[in-house]
Amino acid sequence: MATSFMIQVCEGPKSESAWLVDPLLDHRKMRKFSGTTKAGENSDFAGKTCDAFAHFTLTDSSMGFVAVDIQGVLFS
Repeated sequence: MATSFMIQVCEGPKSESAWLVDPLLDHRKMRKFSGTTKAGENSDFAGKTCDAFAHFTLTDSSMGFVAVDIQGVLFS
């Protein structure tokens, strides 16, 4: 799991906006599991697991968040 952090704007017109910041991944080995054009299109175990997790966070409104843009780095 990546060491991520959140930045929140406290003043000005973008007040209360927030961004989740992750370390830069090696784009040559990156795999995108979800996103605008990838949701629900995975066919392997890792991809289907990510689809199920994203679907669970979307349907359980009590959690207060939705997992989006799930991606990772391929290890060989």
